[in-house]
Amino acid sequence: MQPEDTDPKSSNETTPGETTPGETTPGGKRHASSGSLLMRGTAWTALAQWVRWTLSFVVLAITARFVGPEGFGLVALAGSVTALGYALVDNTLLDSLVQRKDMQPGHATAMFWATVVLGGVVALGALLLAGPAGRLLGEPQITPLVMATSPCLLLSALAAVPSALLRRSLRVDSVAHSALIGAIAGGLIGIYMALSGYGVWSLVAMQLATVTIQSGCIWFFCRWGPRGMPQWRHFHDLLHFNLNVLGVRLIEYVSYQLPRVAIGVFFGAVAVGQFAFARRFLDLLSNLVMQPIVGIVFPAFSKFAREGKPLNHPYSLGLRFTALLTYPCYLGLALVAAPTVALFFGAEWAPAVPVIQLLAIAGLKRPSDLFVVSTMRALGRPELQTYLMGLSTIVAALLMFVLKDWGLIGIALALVIRDFLLWPIGLLIVKRCFRIGILSQLKPCLVPVSAMLVMTAAVLSWQHFLAGHLGDTIGLPSAIAVGGISYLSALCLLNRGSLREALAYVQSLRRNGVPAMKG
Repeated sequence: MQPEDTDPKSSNETTPGETTPGETTPGGKRHASSGSLLMRGTAWTALAQWVRWTLSFVVLAITARFVGPEGFGLVALAGSVTALGYALVDNTLLDSLVQRKDMQPGHATAMFWATVVLGGVVALGALLLAGPAGRLLGEPQITPLVMATSPCLLLSALAAVPSALLRRSLRVDSVAHSALIGAIAGGLIGIYMALSGYGVWSLVAMQLATVTIQSGCIWFFCRWGPRGMPQWRHFHDLLHFNLNVLGVRLIEYVSYQLPRVAIGVFFGAVAVGQFAFARRFLDLLSNLVMQPIVGIVFPAFSKFAREGKPLNHPYSLGLRFTALLTYPCYLGLALVAAPTVALFFGAEWAPAVPVIQLLAIAGLKRPSDLFVVSTMRALGRPELQTYLMGLSTIVAALLMFVLKDWGLIGIALALVIRDFLLWPIGLLIVKRCFRIGILSQLKPCLVPVSAMLVMTAAVLSWQHFLAGHLGDTIGLPSAIAVGGISYLSALCLLNRGSLREALAYVQSLRRNGVPAMKG
């Protein structure tokens, strides 16, 4: 913990919670290099995500059977109300702390109090709006659910600045530990209450426990606290960046919640439950394969930008590494969604299968989105993301209205069409504003896409000729094994160097945090 900085010229001081890579401590120990921090943070985040994924899958399987589609739908609609609060307080104002080059301790203090005040306001707003929201959506049962989960907004706001300081100093392993501990505690409570017959309240209790424990762990790991009174000049320094990020978060809220609200209005709570289950299924996969990368790309790109290092090579090689890892997972989920749902969740969730498959196909665009958005924000241009998200939301609304007669499939199809329709626009923005060519953005994906197509042919052939005769218990793992073997074999045949480059990417992060790439 450091005293409040009162000298506006002392911009080179270490931020609270931040250490300087390579610096020697008074005890004679050297802080880890930025590359070691990146590597360690990515590894711990990946491990934590794997454990959380396993726990979340078990929790989802149990709660899905005991709560049912209608219960999931009610909780999802309640979440549509509180999610607006999360859009405002959950790291919305804090990316400026991660991105800013000349951050002073006073910036963190100003952001802390601004976020806490905002968290209290939105928590109170959720309490007041719970009743009207239930009547507006035609589901008054969500009113007590919204009121019960509203304290989570203030708890998240309290931990937002410490979390940002940990990410700025590339201590994402501490953030991962906190999320893991919270997920384990919340998951166990949710399972116990679901098995005890508490229905939707098991999901509410799980959320409250997870956020409370995770926030407490963030504070424990950060060991930071605000000092002195917040000063307007510190808040004003970050205002422009924060306003643009706030615009992005609000648009993201509308974009993410729009399908739920539309389904609730047109088709009812049960249909919302099916869609929420499908999206939760996809989020589980994204958390497993994408979150370790998401947690490090923006802080790493911001660090490179602060040090004046070009992003072209990290962008290209990082995207290649991410595509190699994620493409087979997303398409693989689409291929095995039906037997997975039947085996683990039961027949009542069968209507969610085509929605899962469509959303998984849309997931193929997520690696590109991650690097496009991280580049915009790291280089201080979040307003570009605002414009892109605004256009995306408008297009999605129009497509959902046109395709609503197709039911859940129409809503999911609208999201897929929207994503791929707007993909070239993001690529063009990055090319024009940041001098990263279209070829540099597309070329890293060619080998993973080719190997993915080979995997698809192999899995479909296996399912058609053999897996159907084995039953889901044997057919599902065998199909996954066939997919994995065929994908890796195709990579070796198409470009054996891709696997070596992925390993080199990891090793370069470990050495110095700046991925190297051949010409």
